[in-house]
Amino acid sequence: MNIIKLNAIDSTNIFLKNLCQSDNLKNFTTVVAEHQYAGKGQMGTTWSVEEGKNLTFSVYVDFSNEIIKHPFLISKAIALAVSDTISQHCKLKNKIKWPNDILSQKKKIAGILIENIFRQGKIHASIIGIGLNVNQKVFNPDLKHASSLSILLKKEKLDKDILLEKILLNIEKRIHQIYQGKDEKITKDYLKSLYHLGKPSMFYSDETYFMGKIVGITEDGILQIEKEDEKVYEFELKQIKFAQFV
Repeated sequence: MNIIKLNAIDSTNIFLKNLCQSDNLKNFTTVVAEHQYAGKGQMGTTWSVEEGKNLTFSVYVDFSNEIIKHPFLISKAIALAVSDTISQHCKLKNKIKWPNDILSQKKKIAGILIENIFRQGKIHASIIGIGLNVNQKVFNPDLKHASSLSILLKKEKLDKDILLEKILLNIEKRIHQIYQGKDEKITKDYLKSLYHLGKPSMFYSDETYFMGKIVGITEDGILQIEKEDEKVYEFELKQIKFAQFV
């Protein structure tokens, strides 16, 4: 594993994007920082965590020899890699909340940000940014749904280096499934792990609450919800939320 460890940086994604200007960057090169002061989340949000307590890292994945028709496949694979690790290594039940947050006991413990690099109209590589709450005990009151592995497992401290190694191994495993054309396997596993799939739930969209149930995700990552009128409606990221997370 080619792992670059840093104390403090604006963003591991930005650092790795600058590194990948070189064509010699090794596949699965990883940059991990003890502290990010400009970490990014989905749709321009920030990822703010306590310094030294959690895992914040980015992974370079080479797709130069692949044709990725649906970029959301990458998101599914990475979410599964993180989920797999938490299940296997921590023995902690968890679910993937669309599109790729990781929940355990209905608390968010990890977030993922994927930035694709295009060349000649196709995905050449991806920068996979991951934030996993590991040993943090206190969170900003505004983050009422945030938690950490140590809190949920009732442990004082977990070894971050071991966790990182396990996640990276699972990322390689899931990415190789993409290389091998096992798209259906990834999608099947993703739906099996999807939070509240097929369960009646309260949602919030356009300043309105409504009942519905998730019935699927399109290949492009669009959420499909069946409302009480038995019609299926589609929603993009930030167009809809679970009412409990509003």
